[in-house]
Amino acid sequence: MSDKKRTPAQAAADGRYEPKRANDPRFGGRCKNDEKELLTRLASEEGLSEKELIFKAVRFFDKNR
Repeated sequence: MSDKKRTPAQAAADGRYEPKRANDPRFGGRCKNDEKELLTRLASEEGLSEKELIFKAVRFFDKNR
């Protein structure tokens, strides 16, 4: 959504929360540094991209639940 379409409340919320999130790693959303490190390590060990690893885990979970 462009800044012109955002309400004053949304813009104010962005101003309050974005500095808190700015240093967090990002993968489709914010994650904590330790979560990002885990994702990066496991993806490397599996020889996959982070995205591929996530969907491999999702498929595994779907098959085994």
